[in-house]
Amino acid sequence: MAWHHLADIVDLAEKDVIGREADGRRIAIYRLDGAYHATAGICTHANALLCKGEVVDGFIECPLHYGYFEIATGKAQGAPVMGSTS
Repeated sequence: MAWHHLADIVDLAEKDVIGREADGRRIAIYRLDGAYHATAGICTHANALLCKGEVVDGFIECPLHYGYFEIATGKAQGAPVMGSTS
């Protein structure tokens, strides 16, 4: 996979998430505690856009069924979400 410029630093406020697309894949980009992270942009449970979710204590909350993924790892935090977004 090639590198893609998807956002500028000024595009993301602290504890923010934005959605972008690269090579036909949806990506969620986060700024958390001054660091930048990226995960797949689609929830593994029901195809909701994670960029529409809320960042809460280091997790992204899926806007559809309120499951959580850890932003730093992309790991699902229990039902209804499964697998990971990394």
